[in-house]
Amino acid sequence: KTLVAYVNEDSVFDLNNGKTTISLDGKKLTIDSNLTPSFLKDFYQLLNPIQATFYLALKRKFKNTPFSAICVAPTSSGKTGIILIYLNHILEIYHQQKNGPIAVYISPLKALAREKFEEFIRVFGKDSVEMKTGDSPDSKITGKKILVSTPDYLSLAIRNEAYFIKNIKAIVVDEVHTVFVNPQSPIDEILWFIKEENKYFLLLSATVPLVEKSIAFFKPDLFLESSWRPVTLETKYESSPSMKYYIHEGFSLCKFRDKTCKNTCPLLNCKGKINVNSTQYFVLSSLKLIIDAYSKENLNGAKILFFTHSKKEGWSLVEYLNKYCGFSVLNEDESVP
Repeated sequence: KTLVAYVNEDSVFDLNNGKTTISLDGKKLTIDSNLTPSFLKDFYQLLNPIQATFYLALKRKFKNTPFSAICVAPTSSGKTGIILIYLNHILEIYHQQKNGPIAVYISPLKALAREKFEEFIRVFGKDSVEMKTGDSPDSKITGKKILVSTPDYLSLAIRNEAYFIKNIKAIVVDEVHTVFVNPQSPIDEILWFIKEENKYFLLLSATVPLVEKSIAFFKPDLFLESSWRPVTLETKYESSPSMKYYIHEGFSLCKFRDKTCKNTCPLLNCKGKINVNSTQYFVLSSLKLIIDAYSKENLNGAKILFFTHSKKEGWSLVEYLNKYCGFSVLNEDESVP
């Protein structure tokens, strides 16, 4: 039977009085966040609500036994802490096993894998962690306890029955939702391997479609879901009477260097100095409107994440914003910060 834990969004987390309101196997509980395991005390002053819930479930139900779990929690809510607790638990149980890897962590993004590799080294030590990706398929595993990898490398090792595969006791799959987006992803093969070989697992994501079917298929020992966020998520829509004008007519004004652009252009009257295409003009216009809206709300310290279609377009936008829009996004010598 799967143990189900749910973390309520009204849980309180601060360094003085962290309280987590949860439902554990249908029973409502309020627990303290002062549950930090000894191996994490140098890195975590307190566990946040989802970490505290995961650790409590581990202590109550799986103290001396390996287990499998699925964790669904919002982005940046502390899933890395759960990974660390899980890996430490697996390593403690199989501490007598000499040949590694005992546990494998995989991420679909190489940058995320590198980030976790460096964090695991800080916690478990460089003698316990190694990293292999698809860029180095021929390099050999040295047998350290934790292997950080990408799906393409691990799926290739599984397919070729690499010598170290039999040593693996547990696999942590981060951003597991990507398998639902791309069924041909190597993660699909890894998930089948986990099921067929009865490997222990920890699957994590901010969203997992078909939750009930996923639980029925994988049969995890623990299913943890959380609606708690470290920062309240607020969605706002700002409109501007001039936005329609910028979209429908701004392109031609900018493209043909019409003299009237100095009265209508949103880019602080560049007076025809900027040579931009229609896509860049729209992006800059939109960004200017967003900045204006934030200024009205006195949110000048807020961060804005803006996506562009290409790296080249991104750098040109940075340059334009710095030169013509008054945004300090470059160093004084116009180099990238």
